[in-house]
Amino acid sequence: MARRSDYGRVTNQDRGDNTVYDTLCLVRGAAQRFVRELRRVESWTTGWSNRPLAEALVDAALRRCLATLASSDCWGPSNEMLSYELWRIAGGWFGRGWLQSRARDKPRGYPGDYELLRRIIDQTVCPDALGRIFDELFLKQAAAHALRQRSELITSEISRSYLQRRSEEFHVLSFGSGPATEIQRFLQQVSMARGTSIRLSLIDHDAEALNDARLRLHGHTKLAQLALRQENLFRMPEQYRLDKPSPAADFLVCAGLLDHLSDMAVPQMLNFLFGCLAHRGRLLIGNFSTHNPSRAYWEWIGNWYLNYRDEHALCRLASVAGIPASQTRVFTDSSGVILFLDVTRMNDESFMRY
Repeated sequence: MARRSDYGRVTNQDRGDNTVYDTLCLVRGAAQRFVRELRRVESWTTGWSNRPLAEALVDAALRRCLATLASSDCWGPSNEMLSYELWRIAGGWFGRGWLQSRARDKPRGYPGDYELLRRIIDQTVCPDALGRIFDELFLKQAAAHALRQRSELITSEISRSYLQRRSEEFHVLSFGSGPATEIQRFLQQVSMARGTSIRLSLIDHDAEALNDARLRLHGHTKLAQLALRQENLFRMPEQYRLDKPSPAADFLVCAGLLDHLSDMAVPQMLNFLFGCLAHRGRLLIGNFSTHNPSRAYWEWIGNWYLNYRDEHALCRLASVAGIPASQTRVFTDSSGVILFLDVTRMNDESFMRY
């Protein structure tokens, strides 16, 4: 017998299909069980006052909830409407966690904004009793750990390249700079080094992120010349295809932009970034790999959707962008959650911009 679901789609339960209505019921059941469990935990721990027990029980309840949601096999933006139902029922509880609430609300208009990334890297939690537990569980997610590792790895790679550089000036360009945590730590690491002067260029589409970065780097302005530039990152390859930074970059870092670009858009972006490099300049780009144990949490709780890629996909896209394979390698962090496309530009007369 045909029946219309809550989302206006005709479904047929006689065939036993996993319909939208079935999935909706699964999500509602998971949310309702989660709320019941949290109420019991609140009672058992006297209002979350027994923090070790409360964290263990909330973690277990969240894992059970996410396992049920993942069993729906709804990934990517296809679960966004169903996630709304999850939050409609359990949002009063989820919303007490600052990190997961920020990820979902996206007050800056995009996921992974500079303040969220800064709190993940600095491991900042909110004061609310249950919210603190949620924040700590967020920070323990494999993806959050990978973001901290990414920041540390980028910092060390910039520092190493700087110390190996023998020219009079070292130009670092951060494309999609966000909070510029890596740049701040780089300057702290090389503060006692002598010789090569440092020029920094930060480009981001968010004026508030750039201002935050300026404040963070204020104490290091004696060590480096700093230039901030607000641009639409996604349109720069088209609008500035003949434009290079002045001077060209000795180290260009693009930490997470590729996660939000489709395969159709990536080659043009890579081509543009590669063209911004000086001779022997280095380009380091991060991209979440297909191995992300936190994907269910990020998508269902935070509506944080990424374009996941493996090593083969990154190499293929770099090739389409016209970057010679001999100048390209892909490596990963210790967790395998984030891949890095690492390119060193040698003089190549055959290279053409899009």
